[in-house]
Amino acid sequence: MEYSEEELINALVECKNFEKVRLQFNIKHKYILLDIILDKLSRINKYDDKTLMLKQMYTENCRICDITNENIMLISDTHISSTNSNQALDYLNYVLQFCEQNKINGLIHCGDIGDGSITVNGSQTSFRNHDDARKEAAYLLEHYPTNSSVTQLLLAGNHDVWYLDKNVDILGELAKEKKIIPLGYNQAFITFNGHNLLLQHDVSYSWMVYDKLQYSFILSGHSHKAQFEDKYIKIPMLSNEKRGNKVDDETLIAPGFCVMKPFGDDTVRFERYYFEGDSLNKNPQTYDYELNDYYHEMFIK
Repeated sequence: MEYSEEELINALVECKNFEKVRLQFNIKHKYILLDIILDKLSRINKYDDKTLMLKQMYTENCRICDITNENIMLISDTHISSTNSNQALDYLNYVLQFCEQNKINGLIHCGDIGDGSITVNGSQTSFRNHDDARKEAAYLLEHYPTNSSVTQLLLAGNHDVWYLDKNVDILGELAKEKKIIPLGYNQAFITFNGHNLLLQHDVSYSWMVYDKLQYSFILSGHSHKAQFEDKYIKIPMLSNEKRGNKVDDETLIAPGFCVMKPFGDDTVRFERYYFEGDSLNKNPQTYDYELNDYYHEMFIK
């Protein structure tokens, strides 16, 4: 069904029922309608009755999934591409085996699943047209690994938006072909043990939701490094893609992953693993975060 964003917003305002509108317009994935509401709200400086209702609708429906007392694998920035040398597929297969061997039933990808670019005359460049994006999407759909014992939840990042810009919804197609759970583009909410967590690919977008919903902390990709700060956790890249990284400590940007585990009452513990050559290393330091939802500041640096 063809529809415009304005048609959907008007339908939501008139109907006042998120699920009814989603079904009426045959919108398969929840994130599509949520992104349209959030885009509308992000362009409004002052709330009136209409926008307050949209805000309430967003806060009531924005949690994509609920997780309770599970160990969760966290990865990011795989940048899978057919035209550059990237070990991400090897790492991904390893990670899925790691999950199976360690009874980790859930995996969250924090964005930049594909690289969103091609190589022309030895240099990387953005997609020139729909055919470029379609070809790279076909490669990703063919090679992206799954494991029947691991539920994958995928957030799309800025490189994945480049597919969307050429009319290829790589997130929706992965959901259809690989049975993953699509979280949305750039940001999404989930709950863990009843508390809200904000997933961001690029943390600079957090201003869009800062006054919408209370949450405990942010899980972020994009930076290609592991970092555990007061308000958010940066998930390392699961690839050998180091563009733009200038970090003194190589272990910060070494390819790897984090595991998030429930720890005591209303606390989660993060463990950091990283690859060095052909070996996997575990950082002896762990990081504990309280699950304590609150409104965050407008900008998080």
